[in-house]
Amino acid sequence: MIKFFHKLWIFTKYQLITKTIFVLCILPIYTEIMLLLISSTGRIYLSSADYIPILFSFQGFLAVIITLILATVLVGIDINASIILTALMKEGNYHYRLSSVILEGIKSTTALWNLSGLFLILYIALILPLINIGLTISPMIDFTIPNFITSTIYSNPSQLYLYIFFLTLFTIFSFFLMFTLHFIILLRIQPLEAMKQSISLVKQHFFSITGSLVIKFLKQFGFFLLTVLFVTLPVVLFVFFTNEFQETALIYGFLLFLQMASFFAFLTIPITVSIITDLFYQYQPQTMCNPAIRNIKKRNFTIKRYRFITFLIGLSFLLVFFFFNFKFADYLANNYQKIFDHEYNMMIIAHRAGGDLAAENSLLGIEKAIEQKVAYSEIDIQRTKDGHYILNHDESFKRVSGRKGKSADFTLEEIKHLLIKDHFDKHRPSQPIATLEEALQIANNRIGLFIELKGSTADFQMVDDVISKLKEYNALSNHVLISLDYKLIDYIETHYPEVQSGYIYFFRIIPLKDIHADFFLMEEREASEEHIQYIHSLGKKAIVWTVNTEESIHRFVNSNIDGIITDYVIQVKEGITYNKQRNKFQILLEELFGF
Repeated sequence: MIKFFHKLWIFTKYQLITKTIFVLCILPIYTEIMLLLISSTGRIYLSSADYIPILFSFQGFLAVIITLILATVLVGIDINASIILTALMKEGNYHYRLSSVILEGIKSTTALWNLSGLFLILYIALILPLINIGLTISPMIDFTIPNFITSTIYSNPSQLYLYIFFLTLFTIFSFFLMFTLHFIILLRIQPLEAMKQSISLVKQHFFSITGSLVIKFLKQFGFFLLTVLFVTLPVVLFVFFTNEFQETALIYGFLLFLQMASFFAFLTIPITVSIITDLFYQYQPQTMCNPAIRNIKKRNFTIKRYRFITFLIGLSFLLVFFFFNFKFADYLANNYQKIFDHEYNMMIIAHRAGGDLAAENSLLGIEKAIEQKVAYSEIDIQRTKDGHYILNHDESFKRVSGRKGKSADFTLEEIKHLLIKDHFDKHRPSQPIATLEEALQIANNRIGLFIELKGSTADFQMVDDVISKLKEYNALSNHVLISLDYKLIDYIETHYPEVQSGYIYFFRIIPLKDIHADFFLMEEREASEEHIQYIHSLGKKAIVWTVNTEESIHRFVNSNIDGIITDYVIQVKEGITYNKQRNKFQILLEELFGF
C-alpha cells in the first residue's frame, strides 16, 4: 500500500511537471510559430473556412512538419517517459531524477524517426483518443469527432454501421499493439518489428492478458471508490450531524468527490501505462530495461528521510485542502442566490429554418419556428445561375432533392421545379426550394434570420446583394449575416457597420479580440465557459451550434451562452423550462458539479 501511494505521488509530480512544461513553454512557442507561418502568407488568421489553401502551401508543409515534431516530443514526454518511469518502479527503482526520465523519454523518440514510427505517432495522436482508451498525448486527450458530424453519421444507418465497424476495428488493433512502445523503449526493437512482436505476444496470451487487463482496471476503479469514501465520508458525516452545517456538508461531499475524480482523471495516462507495463513484465519475463534507462541519474537522499519529508508534505497539504474545501463549501451554501440564482436571456435559433419541425431550409420550417416563438431561424443561401438567391445548404441538390448539380448550374425557374425531402419525417410532404425574398416576406418582423452566406457563390457580391435586399425590405436590424469565411465578415464590418454579422468557426488560430463581428458562432467544443465569458467581455454575443444531443442541450441551457442553434427546438425549450423550475439542490448539483 505504501508503494502504491508512493507511485501515485511520483505520477502526480510527473504530471504537474510535464503539463507545466507544455502550457508554459511548448504550447506558446508552437502557437507563435504557427502565427508566424500564417502571417508569412499575407493572412492574419487561419480558420475553419480557409485552412485548405494554406495546408497545401509551403508554409502549410512546414506547419505539418512542425506539428509532427511537436506530436513526437509529446509522445516522448507523455507516454515514453511514463513507460520508463513505470519500468524503473517495476524493477524496484523509485529514486531517480524526473528531469532525467523526461529527457530520456524525449531521446527515445529517435527510434520513431521512420515510416512505421510516423504511423505510430499519428495513430497515438488521432486514433487512440477517438476510441477513448485513455492513452494518447495530452492535447488530444479530449479529441472527439464533433457532434455536428456524428449527428449526420447517426442519422444515416449505413454510415453509422461503417462508423461502428471502424471504431471496433481500431479498438481491436490497438489492443494487439498495446506493447509496441514497450518493445521499442525497453528492448530497443525497431517500430515495425515491435508492432509484430506486440501482436504476437497478445495473440499468444490473448485470454489471459484480456482477463488481467480487466481485473487491473477494476482494481484501479475500486481503489478510486474506496479512496473517495475514505476521504469524503468521515468528514461529511461529521459535518452533517452538526445541524448548523448540513447544507455545507452536502456541498462539501460533492466537492471532494469531484476533486478526487479530477485527480484520478489527471493521472489517466501514467496509470494506464503502469497497468500495461505490469502486463509486459508479466508476459515478457526476460524484460530488462536497456542500459540508457538503467543509468538514469538517481537522487541523493536516504529513504527514511525521504518518506518522512513526503509524509509531512502530504499531511500539510491534506489539512490545508480540507480546510479550504470546507470554507468554499460554506461560502457556496451561504451565498447561493448571489452565485447561482440568475436567469440568462437565452435565444433559441432553429437550424436550417425550423430544425426537425419541417424540411430543412423550407418556408414551412420558418413558419413552424415562428409558431414555437423562437428568436431566430438560421438559413443557408446560395446564388443561382441567373443571379437569384435560394435557400440550400449543400453544394449540390443531391441529398435534399435527388438532383445532382450546384445552385450556380441552374436558373431559378429550373430550381423551382425541385422539392426538398423531409429527412426528419419521411411521411411529411416535400417542400419547394425557397428564395431569400420569400424567407424575408415570411419573417417580416415575426422572427429574425441568421442568414449564412454559403458555398462557392459566397463572395463580396453576395454580401452587397443580400444587404441591398435587406434594405429593400426595411429589415437591416432584424437579421444577421453569418459566414465561415472571415473575409466576408470583415468586409461586412468594414463596408456595412450598421449590419449585424456573425463569424462561424469550429477552430481558429486568431485571437478572439481580433475578430470583428457582433456574434461568435462556435462549435460545441469551442464553447467553454472561459471563451463565452471572454466574448462577453468584448461586448459581443456567443452562440453555440449545433446543439442536438440530450447531453449538449442539458449542458448549454445551464450555461451563460447567448443563443443555441439546434435541430430540436422543442427539446431545447423544454430544457430551458426545466432549468427555470429547478430547486436549490438541483441547481447546485447541475451548475457546480455538472450532474
